[in-house]
Amino acid sequence: MELTPDQADACREHLAACVRCRELEQAWRSVEAQLGSVSQAAPDAGFTLRWTSRLEAHRLAQGRKRARLAFLAAVLAMILIGLTRAPDAVSLSEAAASTLGSLVKVGNLFYILRNVLTVFASVLSEGWTGGLWAAVTAAACALVGAWFFSLYYFTSRGVRKGVRP
Repeated sequence: MELTPDQADACREHLAACVRCRELEQAWRSVEAQLGSVSQAAPDAGFTLRWTSRLEAHRLAQGRKRARLAFLAAVLAMILIGLTRAPDAVSLSEAAASTLGSLVKVGNLFYILRNVLTVFASVLSEGWTGGLWAAVTAAACALVGAWFFSLYYFTSRGVRKGVRP
């Protein structure tokens, strides 16, 4: 805030008469001068590269953690569905065996899906256009969605016409 000429004159007169305010004003000007002479701090060489690589590693670890939790939730859901909807199970051990068989099939599906996505990623890096990549990804997602829907449909409906889910 700038002072008007009258206010500036009144301030100078006050500083001439008041020792305490004059000392405070001199200290303030000294601090301003020292701050003006200090150079800006610069990060060490390679700081930005180290920081971004640590950030990327952290994000990757968080993504892996979320993927593990999602997979664990899917496995637990499959176990619960298998145990509660095992249509021909006479005992708990038969239901558990049926559920384990389903889990092995799901595990194989995830393994195959991972391999397919790895191939897609390598093809993408070789120059596929974004539109083609999006179409193939959408088709793969639709197939996985259809598989999950059929899994839900047959496990919720039970056995029909001699076909086990």
